[in-house]
Amino acid sequence: MSQQSRLNTDIDAAIRSGLIVGAHVRVARDGAVVFDRHAGFAAREKGVAVEGRTIFRLASVTSPMIAATALALIDPNLTRLDSKVTDFLPYFEPRLTDDTMPEIALHHPLTHTAGLSHDYLANRRFQTG
Repeated sequence: MSQQSRLNTDIDAAIRSGLIVGAHVRVARDGAVVFDRHAGFAAREKGVAVEGRTIFRLASVTSPMIAATALALIDPNLTRLDSKVTDFLPYFEPRLTDDTMPEIALHHPLTHTAGLSHDYLANRRFQTG
């Protein structure tokens, strides 16, 4: 089975199973598009199909973007996994319950071992009103 056939099979299966509602999948190799397909719905309830110009709402993509950026810097030896996050973000000052600031290396957020919470409103500095 060709790679294109496998991609089509996987896309169809993901839509059929309800894992996704719709998708636009584009694969490029050496700068040339080798696969481009729209499938499913952009708005299922309205019956609007996915098109090439469909705008998708992205959620929870911060982690993969940061990981890709960190790895792109690590590969040419511009940084290391044990580098401190504060070397790049000097204003990054998370505090422990005893008000001390932990030393967080790049590998901690990439492996979800930094101890950071997603409950931002628990920190009064982020509350409004």
